[in-house]
Amino acid sequence: MREAGVGGGFELAAMGWNDQKAVQRQEILIEQFSRVGIKTRFERASVADSTNLFMTEKRGNAYLGAFTGRPDPSQVFQRLFDPKSVVNAGRVDVVPERAAAQIATQTAQTIPERQAAFIKLQKLVSDNALCVPITVQHDVTAFSNKVEGFRPNLTGKPKFENVRLKA
Repeated sequence: MREAGVGGGFELAAMGWNDQKAVQRQEILIEQFSRVGIKTRFERASVADSTNLFMTEKRGNAYLGAFTGRPDPSQVFQRLFDPKSVVNAGRVDVVPERAAAQIATQTAQTIPERQAAFIKLQKLVSDNALCVPITVQHDVTAFSNKVEGFRPNLTGKPKFENVRLKA
């Protein structure tokens, strides 16, 4: 922190969701950040409102949200970093090589080529701190064989339509 010129700490205004789990995550971060001199204040709103306030209206210095996976990992990188993506708050591509690396993940013809492309893309993201994941929460769906009609969703957001218990 001293090397960065903020040895005395600083204040961080953040946007976050207002549900119970999100507030608990915020409380943990407030406590952990305070230990190194970062005084954090969260403004809370619904998912839609907090996303709009941060991404569109540019309210706050940080956004604490959650992001589910996608069927293809290249979609995650595109969703997070493409300048046209709503979740790229600055609407800029701060690493010029990122776009070409992104395309390479989508156009590779073999698994080894694709793996190499993802390694390069992930290295660009990590080396440039484009995304700083704080936690990873794995969701597990489990149910009895008495359940009928449940269909999982590749984005991790199953829809509970026509789900019922067998008689």
